[in-house]
Amino acid sequence: MLGGLILQVLGWSPRSNVGVSTLPTLVMGDQFFIDRRAYIDGRKPRRGDIVVFVAPQSAVAPGGGRVEFVKRIIALPGERVEMRRGIPVINGQPAVQAPIGEETYGPRGVVATRLRERFADGVAFDILKISRTGDGLFDEGGPVVVPRDSYFVLGDNRDDSIDSRGGLGSRWWFVPAADISGRANYIYWSGFERFGRIGLAVK
Repeated sequence: MLGGLILQVLGWSPRSNVGVSTLPTLVMGDQFFIDRRAYIDGRKPRRGDIVVFVAPQSAVAPGGGRVEFVKRIIALPGERVEMRRGIPVINGQPAVQAPIGEETYGPRGVVATRLRERFADGVAFDILKISRTGDGLFDEGGPVVVPRDSYFVLGDNRDDSIDSRGGLGSRWWFVPAADISGRANYIYWSGFERFGRIGLAVK
């Protein structure tokens, strides 16, 4: 009980990762905390932050009600963003993607290339890409300017994610700052078979 009270004071809340869109950063079944106080007192979301937010109705199944998504912030308010052959381009500067290996996931054994994606400001993280030909469903789009107080988000598993590029019939939506529930920070449970993930920082 004391631990729970401390977490409440810190502003941390538990969440569960139920999909594959955040692979390789979060795996299905990861239980993690979000910091609900991460963006108070004038602090703003930054590129590379993994956030939990209320998904727009256009991105969820009809009648789905309130649904939270977990995605990574790629573009900030006022930035010009586009997708070119699967590569995010921010204000005319494309991210650099360097292959670092392969990963297999899911019951069908999907094989994806693991890439280190680095932006012009130095922010870098790992992503998965199933198609490397640049002709995937959401590999092309834009350019658009991210609205004021809103953010452009992507799943790290780029070809298996409903995110700001679209999904379920919608195209190019953004996340208002007011809809962000918090920033993901630490994994606290992932099952006995993945005991080593406990305590990992989400970054």
